[in-house]
This record gives sequence, structure tokens and C-alpha cells, in this order.
Amino acid sequence: MALMTSPEQVTTPSVTAALLPIMGVVFVAFLVIGVAMPVLPLHVHDGLGSVRSWSASLPAVSSPHR
Repeated sequence: MALMTSPEQVTTPSVTAALLPIMGVVFVAFLVIGVAMPVLPLHVHDGLGSVRSWSASLPAVSSPHR
């Protein structure tokens, strides 16, 4: 009489389940940085006392027609 055994099922985590925590951390990091970006010009102008930003003076410096 032969003894029949059931094959063991090995479960491997899916790629989506492995990447989900990393994707969540990256999303939250982009969200935090994106929320802070609109107030950055106000901080530079008011807090640091800068009148012109470097991006406003860049076209004048790089223009060939001075």
C-alpha cells in the first residue's frame, strides 16, 4: 500500500507586496518636499532678505546680446 502525501505549497511574496513599502516611502517623501516648495521663494525673499533670485538673473548673465 503506497502512502500518498500532499505536496507542500511554498508561498513566495509577490513583487508588488515587496515593493509596496518602498513605493509608499518615496511617495510620502515627494509629498513632503512638494508641499514645502511653494513657500520657498517667500522664505528666500522675506527671511533671507534676498531681492532677486538667482533664476531671475540667469537670463541676463547667459544672454549673448548684452
